[in-house]
Amino acid sequence: MNFENALYLIESDPALQLVQAHITAVRRQHAHNAALAQELGVKEAVTSKLEGHITGVRFTGRVPEGWTAPDRKHRCSRPKKGTEWAARFAAQPRVPNAAQAIAAAFSVPLQISYRKEDGEGFGLLGNPFFPCGFLYLSADGPYAMWVPDVAAAVADFEALGYQVDEQTESFSMDLPGCRRLLKEEWQLMVAQHDLDQAKAGGAR
Repeated sequence: MNFENALYLIESDPALQLVQAHITAVRRQHAHNAALAQELGVKEAVTSKLEGHITGVRFTGRVPEGWTAPDRKHRCSRPKKGTEWAARFAAQPRVPNAAQAIAAAFSVPLQISYRKEDGEGFGLLGNPFFPCGFLYLSADGPYAMWVPDVAAAVADFEALGYQVDEQTESFSMDLPGCRRLLKEEWQLMVAQHDLDQAKAGGAR
């Protein structure tokens, strides 16, 4: 089955508005995390891959009272339940889920239902945790976006004789404000951006 992603260059709204709002939220989260780490007197912290907030910190030296001993996986301490810091950690701002925002804005199917004479079933499209997302080289762009390659998945199932659900089968891969992009095209943009940055740094 084909569960590849489709990559797009973002050129205008609604995707442009979405990615710019996402970048603003990420910047705000980074500033909050830095201030929280400074208040705690730590230089290292672990953050949520999904929402960006701090989930644990690494103290240098003795762990303060009210915090757990460092865990084995990340060597991080967390506030113990019922403490003021536990309440503050729970109340942290979070970056809105980009995958959900993209899927909602473009009605992207994130699962596929299929059936034929001998049975039926359903499956997820794309990465379970990051089925959609943004790519950007700076806050000023260029911006890109990925979604599951729904059309390719539908074609794979239909080639095996399955009938897929109407919503998924009828989904158009032409997304407003976006232009389909080859992975190699984006890699070239990244390489050009890195080259420009290197030249700018060498000219100083």
